[in-house]
Amino acid sequence: MGWLFVGVAVSMGPILVLLLGPPKGLARRWLRRWGVPHPLPDQIAAAGRYLRRRRLLYLVFGVLLPGAVVLAGAALGVRVGVPARPAAGTVPGPARRAVGPA
Repeated sequence: MGWLFVGVAVSMGPILVLLLGPPKGLARRWLRRWGVPHPLPDQIAAAGRYLRRRRLLYLVFGVLLPGAVVLAGAALGVRVGVPARPAAGTVPGPARRAVGPA
């Protein structure tokens, strides 16, 4: 399961960054929202770079880093999201006392 997650993350990551890359209009709107009434072309370019880097970091910390944690856990034998099975012959739940004469 871990390798599948990493494969999807690695293949979808660059696609998402390309699809979600900020257009110049978004950078211009972002600057206007922050109080720059008439942004210059170099300011728009800097805002676009900032937005692109921010989206790339979303990808790294939101997809790739959790995938690496899952793989590291799998390499160490940690089972993620799988409840532990009770030992054979035991009943899960709170301890029960015998009812009746001792």
